[in-house]
Amino acid sequence: MDANPYQKLLDRGREINLLRSASQVLEWDEQTYLPAKGVEYRAEQLSYFGARAHALFTDPVVGEWLESSRQAGFAPESDEGVNIREWSRSYERATKLPVTFVEEFEKTAALSREAWKHARQAGDFSAFQPHLQKIVSMTIEKAQRYGFTTSPYDALLEDYEPGATAAYVAPVFAELKPALKELVQQIGNPSGGESLSGTYPIAPSLLHWGLSIIGSLPAMTKSFSRPRFTASCMKPATHCTNRACVRKRLGRRWARQFHSGFMSHNLVSGRTMLVAADLFGKSGIPWLPNTLLTSNDSESTKSFAVYRKWPRRLFALKPTK
Repeated sequence: MDANPYQKLLDRGREINLLRSASQVLEWDEQTYLPAKGVEYRAEQLSYFGARAHALFTDPVVGEWLESSRQAGFAPESDEGVNIREWSRSYERATKLPVTFVEEFEKTAALSREAWKHARQAGDFSAFQPHLQKIVSMTIEKAQRYGFTTSPYDALLEDYEPGATAAYVAPVFAELKPALKELVQQIGNPSGGESLSGTYPIAPSLLHWGLSIIGSLPAMTKSFSRPRFTASCMKPATHCTNRACVRKRLGRRWARQFHSGFMSHNLVSGRTMLVAADLFGKSGIPWLPNTLLTSNDSESTKSFAVYRKWPRRLFALKPTK
């Protein structure tokens, strides 16, 4: 079987990823430096990029390439086999959303982010309420278009944790709830302060987390005021570092391939929890369920065991040039 259809998939994937990565840079700029008067036009830009990438992704010819590639006999666990499997799963879902819907959703999300920022600063929920109502309404419509058996959340969760359902994650939230309530009460106590609050040299602090291997990270340094460092930037700093390290290790040639993405977002988030636990112990992440740090037969513990293995194996790979 001619492998040409598979190569066409890779080429199309690279084009789509270029559009999506450009869109992500524009979104980052919107949330950090963009003047308020430029938001309307930026929303149109993000809407265009999102719609264009979706149109390329759901093109009927992509379905034909996938079918030809499935018939090529690639081993299920090979790079090609995994790419075809994941692309097929995502293609089947994406074709349920019209390009016009994606275009409108991207624009609504961009405008809503700006509205939320101003409403939060003013303490005026009513200013954000119509935007929130539209986002919720469109998200419900998205779930309905995807289709679900029990809960609309099942359809949405599939994008972040394939195979997971609302019923599966409910016990985790049930365990988190009392710990989070206690944490919120502690945060609300002004006498508690922030245990990590203090003045630190920027370069050594970043180097401590290995950020120097990634290069300039203005998005992360934007998260806190120099040279003031507080616990509030712990989560975004460690989380973004973990994602960046994975990307750095994978190398550029994987950018066009589906299995280079984070098919399980929990794996990356899990490594963030591990970093916090390793640096500060259990007290550094008081909201983390005990079942994730103790040895028992719960499903959550089994999942956390995966967190400890998969990212570290991946980090051991040699970066490609």
